[in-house]
Amino acid sequence: MFTETTKLSIGPRTFEALVPVSGVLDVPFDDWPASMQDDVYQAMDNASDAFELPLALVHVEYATDHDKTPEEPGYHYVWLVVSEIIARPLLER
Repeated sequence: MFTETTKLSIGPRTFEALVPVSGVLDVPFDDWPASMQDDVYQAMDNASDAFELPLALVHVEYATDHDKTPEEPGYHYVWLVVSEIIARPLLER
């Protein structure tokens, strides 16, 4: 589901997924139905397990594919971006 989109060889790794949905979600993520929010977080957890990395949700956006008609599957989709969490130890004094 998620593919790596990291452009640099240093820094946190980034992954994204385009997930088809059945209808319009033109409200902020916090206003989406709880079941859809749960699905987003579950997908992120699954990706975290698959890549064996701690991941954080960076971006969620509803969009439409303008190369398709509204009746075609995949016209409505959600773009998910997750990024690796990098923890750095505090410097010793």
